[in-house]
Amino acid sequence: MEHIGIDVHKKESQICILGEDGQGVVERRVRTEGDRLAAVLGGKAKSRVLIEARRRVSGLRAASKPLGTR
Repeated sequence: MEHIGIDVHKKESQICILGEDGQGVVERRVRTEGDRLAAVLGGKAKSRVLIEARRRVSGLRAASKPLGTR
């Protein structure tokens, strides 16, 4: 299972994906928009996700619903 960390900011978010071995698979900065996040996260197998955010969590949660999040 991959581990995904997302540091959410108003304009851009930093995404880091670690493989099961703890090694980095992807590290990318993307605009904090649903389609941009989906381009990086869409199609991923079941993963554990840690989100660090202050005000943008509700928008991120709504944008991630089509990706199968709970």
